[in-house]
Amino acid sequence: MADCATAQWLIKPWPQWRSSHGSAIGPLAVRLQFSVSGYVFTLNRGAISWKSSKQDTIADSTTEAEYIAASDAAKEVVWLRNFLSDPRVVASVSRPIDIFCDNSGAVAQAKEPREHHKSRHVLRKGDVKICKILTEDNVADPLTKPLARVKHEAHASSIGMQYLDTSS
Repeated sequence: MADCATAQWLIKPWPQWRSSHGSAIGPLAVRLQFSVSGYVFTLNRGAISWKSSKQDTIADSTTEAEYIAASDAAKEVVWLRNFLSDPRVVASVSRPIDIFCDNSGAVAQAKEPREHHKSRHVLRKGDVKICKILTEDNVADPLTKPLARVKHEAHASSIGMQYLDTSS
């Protein structure tokens, strides 16, 4: 567990770190940029599956980070499709499940038929259809970054979340 927010970005915080409170960390500190993946799947306007986590690898670009996030979401699609194909859950899930991504480069990379360096093929067997969405319409954004209250509440409402009155 990191001692403070800055320490979580160090490879190995040195012992002096615990007693240091200066703003200059020193030349040994290496900042690692782990991107945060987030997705939310909805059914009948309600969230049924969601995830927010730091990625295991350091992406070289935002396109790669978004592609990794789309790949993680595609794995969840395969599981959801198997679960939802049970007739007692949903009668039929025959169409591809849409994955909305707000990064044009990641969408283009996912649609490319060949394998890319450091990336996995996302579109498998027609289970997934990757689509471009405007950043302001991406309801998974609250899972990956802080948003203004109005935007956060709008996204929460669009995935079926409601505020409960706990004053009584």
